[in-house]
Amino acid sequence: MSMYPPVQRTMVRLLSPPRMSTYLAGCEDDVSRAVDLYRWNLDVSMAFFESLHYLEVAVRNRVDESLSAWVGPGTDWLDPASAIPLAPGTRARIAVARDRAARGGRPVAHGHVVAELTFGFWPSLLSDAYNRTLWQPALKAAFPRARRTDLRDRLLRAGTLRNRVAHHEPVFSLDLGSEHEQIITVAELVEPRLGWWIDATSRTDAVLRRRPA
Repeated sequence: MSMYPPVQRTMVRLLSPPRMSTYLAGCEDDVSRAVDLYRWNLDVSMAFFESLHYLEVAVRNRVDESLSAWVGPGTDWLDPASAIPLAPGTRARIAVARDRAARGGRPVAHGHVVAELTFGFWPSLLSDAYNRTLWQPALKAAFPRARRTDLRDRLLRAGTLRNRVAHHEPVFSLDLGSEHEQIITVAELVEPRLGWWIDATSRTDAVLRRRPA
């Protein structure tokens, strides 16, 4: 339900005209419709974020489990001294995550470092550079339903959407139905039951049907 016009104008001012300009442009400068569209954009972003959360956690855990098993017990593949063949840029990203995990002086546990690695870190391990050194000997078995390049590209696409919704950017102009289907598809490549879970529990379809005119 729309708010009273004076409140809507105040919201545009508080949210900042530059931020609202995209919504106003999409609503022919109708303030009431622009505020409704902004609210809906927030709602659909939160719905997507829930699905992307499941996907991100599942992917990072699957990769971590696979690489941990590959290097063997007693070895942390994220450790700088690990013999796992990682490029300097990859190790630098791990170092940043390790520093974040150590904030506040807390002991750095393996799981804390994994949690601090960005979404984009995981598809980077599926790049062409790691085909022979990581994919073939370790990660291929972790994703038996997927082709490496397809999985990488789909995860990169999901990561781009994740960053947009996490930073409260406008997503209303995207083909959100297609984005939703692609999240389910990549989830099924990770684990069929994950795809089923996201499809069954996601609020996205319901929110898409409520898009304001």
